[in-house]
Order: sequence, then C-alpha cells, then structure tokens
Amino acid sequence: MHRTIRTGVFDWCHFARDDSFYPADLPADWRLDFYRNEFDSACVSLECLLNDATDLLQACTETDERSQLSLHLCGQGQFRRLLELCAANRLQVQYLILEEISRETVLQNEPQQQVLGRAGLVPERILPIEGLWRPDETGEPTGPIALFPAGASLRDYRSWIEQWLKMVPHEELTLWFRGGSADYRTLEACKTLVGLMGFA
Repeated sequence: MHRTIRTGVFDWCHFARDDSFYPADLPADWRLDFYRNEFDSACVSLECLLNDATDLLQACTETDERSQLSLHLCGQGQFRRLLELCAANRLQVQYLILEEISRETVLQNEPQQQVLGRAGLVPERILPIEGLWRPDETGEPTGPIALFPAGASLRDYRSWIEQWLKMVPHEELTLWFRGGSADYRTLEACKTLVGLMGFA
C-alpha cells in the first residue's frame, strides 16, 4: 500500500496576506493558481468562497489532480448556501469540514446526500472540525487530516507524522497548517520532509 500525504493550509484566504509568498505584482485572482503550483491541498472557508465567488468558485469546479480543495463550513445558514452551490454548480471538493453544525444534520436525509455527492462529498469526506488531529492539543489521531502548528521543529513534524501513520489506516492523508500563522518556509520544509519520508 502506497500512502500519500498532501500538504497545504487550512484557511487559505488568510495565508500570506503580507506578500511574503506571492509576488508583489501578482493579480489577486491569480493567487490560488500560484499557490496550487506549489502545494497540493488547501481548505477554503465557504464565507471566503461566497465573498469571492468568481475565481474561487471556478477553481472549485475544476478537477485538478495536482492540488485538491476542501471547504470549511460554519453553521446552518452556510450549509443551505452550500446545498444551493452544489445544486447549481459542478463543485469538486475533497473534504467538507463542519463547524457549529453536526455531521448528523448534514447527512440527515437522502436528497441532501445526493446533492452533496455531486460535489464528491460522500459521507466519509464530511468531517467535524474536532476530527482534525492537532498533535499539540489533542490525543491520538483517528482521521485522515492533521492540523499542525506552524512554529514546531522539523523533528517534531517528523515524529507527529510517524505517529499519525501508525494510528490511522487511510492511504490518502492531508496535512494542513493554519493559514493565518503558516509561512512559506514552514510549508515548503514540511512538504520536503513528506517527500523524503516517501509519502509525496
């Protein structure tokens, strides 16, 4: 079994707002493409998607093997908007991360599941935010997504990755850093580490 770890940021809209990653003259609507050339996963808040519906929404309708997009949904109102988007567009989403709404509510009836399924959101890809493993805060890992702190050492990252791989059976794993605190050097170093460990 070959296992892979995709590396990226959890809240992409807050990543590198100070131009520490993007070229200063890069148009704002090119930032996601620029990011996806470097990293293979990102989670975008539904609020951010709705506020910038043109470019981000277009990106979420494109299948891109090199870089996968997930959505972070907060509350019942956003869930209704997501259902509308899924019904009206051809969204392609890797994971749906839930906050302030239960997984049971999202999966409570067959029609909702069918609408979400059009975007690739089968039940096992719909996770509560509490299900993201934070090695500096929570206990043993149980799921396919880890949320690492940005300020740790490479030794810590390696140790956490090894622990994660021992505890979860998934072949495809996703490693995120919080976009507001992550920097390019940390992301690049962790992406390189993942590759050296044989999980790129």
